[in-house]
Amino acid sequence: MNIIDFHAHTIPNAPLEGVLPKPVRTMARFWSRPASRAFHDLQPWLRFLPTIGRVTLEEAAALLSTPFLLVEASIRDLEISMDRNGIEKTLLIASPPKLPNEFLMSLLEDKSFSSRVIVAINLPAHLFPEPKDEIKKFWERGVRFLKIHPAMDGAKVDDPSYLKQLDAANELGMTVILHTGCMHSHLFYKNPNAGSASLYEDWYKRYPKLTFFLAHMNMDHPEVAMDLAERYPNLCLETSWQPAETIAEAVRRVGADRIFMGSDWPFLGNNQKISIGRVKEAMNSQMISEDEGKKILGENARALLQKQGLL
Repeated sequence: MNIIDFHAHTIPNAPLEGVLPKPVRTMARFWSRPASRAFHDLQPWLRFLPTIGRVTLEEAAALLSTPFLLVEASIRDLEISMDRNGIEKTLLIASPPKLPNEFLMSLLEDKSFSSRVIVAINLPAHLFPEPKDEIKKFWERGVRFLKIHPAMDGAKVDDPSYLKQLDAANELGMTVILHTGCMHSHLFYKNPNAGSASLYEDWYKRYPKLTFFLAHMNMDHPEVAMDLAERYPNLCLETSWQPAETIAEAVRRVGADRIFMGSDWPFLGNNQKISIGRVKEAMNSQMISEDEGKKILGENARALLQKQGLL
């Protein structure tokens, strides 16, 4: 089975990578897995808490994720995770300034990584008020995916830069990835509430030929993402942070052809194994068929990459 992870990140100059010897980092990853697994098991249940409790725990969870980044965050760590989990390719998403576009481009242009990674650029609204020429430059260098993230930018959805980005993406035939869901973490997001998938509905209408990915399937409210995907055929759903039952419900309502496995690696550690496991859990429990699971784990992504000329 050719597995493709359709949502991940990596950290340039990852903490402690050059300080701790490789065997020590390997051992640290091994011993961190039980704690990582416990946090992953707890995460889907947070959505059922009252708002005040959920907000408090999500802020705390962001802090708890930091220690895992000390031992699993670099591009070398990602290679290890991909090899361990049988992942053919990973879509790496930029997040300037911490994860610059040019760092990911250097991986895309490095022969030792280029066959295993796909790149999505990100142009924060406040840094790129006139983004069209920048997007065209990246297009000419082989980039076919654009991430838009108002929650991290701290910008409003109606910021003129976003419409200019969408105009350029629509003209070129790029695929747009939207952060969706309200994760209450001011450590990572300047405006967490700017992530709701429903805020972008005018974009889905305005650009019917543009393919939008709702990253994280709107987090704690995946039913909103499913409602939107039922109404707009240009929407696809990405599975990171969603349990097997939610993935199966999305298949029932939207169809497996528009659902893609993503992990949001490396946050909380061991993300790729967990995310693949949740799709396989839905398969093994017969909530979805084996063919549907294969589509989600890689066949859909492979077809899209072929369409974009990346395979």
